[in-house]
Amino acid sequence: MPLTDFPIFQPAKRKKIYLEFYSLLFLIIASIAFIWMHSVTEINVFVFWIITLIFILSFVPLIVTLILNHYKIDFKRGKFKGNLILGKNEIRIAEQIILLKDIESIHFINDDFFIRYERNKWIGPKISSGVGNICTIKLKEGKTIFVNFYQSHDNELVKAEILLQYYNNRNILSTDNLKRILEGEN
Repeated sequence: MPLTDFPIFQPAKRKKIYLEFYSLLFLIIASIAFIWMHSVTEINVFVFWIITLIFILSFVPLIVTLILNHYKIDFKRGKFKGNLILGKNEIRIAEQIILLKDIESIHFINDDFFIRYERNKWIGPKISSGVGNICTIKLKEGKTIFVNFYQSHDNELVKAEILLQYYNNRNILSTDNLKRILEGEN
């Protein structure tokens, strides 16, 4: 019976374009029209007020998007495909089985979890969907495997402490990475 079982997230190749970019593009176009209008010597009063109104209103979508993103969850494009299962003799990635004897090193970045608020993020929704965790497995044959996995709670990987220490004793998981996982210092 596996000690840990994490859903694997396969990100889409095409990245999502956030609404801030469209809002910013609209603002730039309105700004160019506004600046152009002031460089023209003779302009119809009706056109002047229409362009001025569009310029003023072009700030609204950007402001509204920034405010709404404060409360939105950042659902990434992609799909869940199998599970990452850590075991005593093997690691399973979906249907693929990797024996521990074939692994040179394993590294975890597990600082993401569902509903984590990202303070320093400027563009896009501020609440994480929890799929930004990465397990990197370097095989002795030279191949490297990267797997994104989902955590529903903060530092769920700690549940596999005994198994992670076993990996560390076999020199597959570095002591520094083990310490970061167990102390939650990502």
